Amino acid sequence: MTKALLVIISVLILGCGPKDVAPNNQAPTVSVKSTPVAAKIERPKTWGRLAVWSGSGIKNTEPFTVSAPWKFEWSSKADTGMFSATAKGRGVYELLANEVVTGVAGEATTVYKGGELHIEVNAIGAWRASVLVQADWFVAEDCKAFAAVPPNPYLFDDSPVQLSPSSERERAEKLELECVKAIAFRAKDHGAWTRYDQAMALTHRQRSANDIEDMKRAGLPEEAVLLWSLQENVYLKAVIATKEAAAKAAK
Repeated sequence: MTKALLVIISVLILGCGPKDVAPNNQAPTVSVKSTPVAAKIERPKTWGRLAVWSGSGIKNTEPFTVSAPWKFEWSSKADTGMFSATAKGRGVYELLANEVVTGVAGEATTVYKGGELHIEVNAIGAWRASVLVQADWFVAEDCKAFAAVPPNPYLFDDSPVQLSPSSERERAEKLELECVKAIAFRAKDHGAWTRYDQAMALTHRQRSANDIEDMKRAGLPEEAVLLWSLQENVYLKAVIATKEAAAKAAK
């Protein structure tokens, strides 16, 4: 074997070794980029109801905020009637519907202007109207991420109750199961559920004396309130079990 060949082999062997060697026999630091569990899930982007109103005459809806595009759906029933609706806001004056109603009528309109708006309805006959938006909807696969975050702890004697690791694991498993069951039962279409960001915000919601009423006044849909109730019920049972176990151990 020639000297030149030996030099080439030596260079190749050295080149295959680790390029970064930590001093003092320490392992080199490896940077790993973690991805949140929820980010791995492809939640469906589809139309879901942001607000629903009904009546039988003139109505000005409460303000709502939307990004374009959004949809306005309406239906009306009258022997001889009419339905007219206009979206109004800063820089927005959009005629959504203006129809004579004989029997049953309705349609959907896509709107390409957003902002803080309200809708003025002028109708003869019974009517129902909805605003639909596109969003990331909370789906069954999100239940694991939702259940993994413990809610704000209950206070007993001004001290938060600390669940044992086994109790916390059991709480998360039960909540995930109940969450999946609730979605399977209620959300035949994603528009019947709630947005992902709303659902996850519920895990950190501060408690008040009138939780459900407060959430409804804040505009959270019924499905979001249901999620919060599931979380609270499962967590409260875990807290009670923890307190009972502590009392039994103290005897």
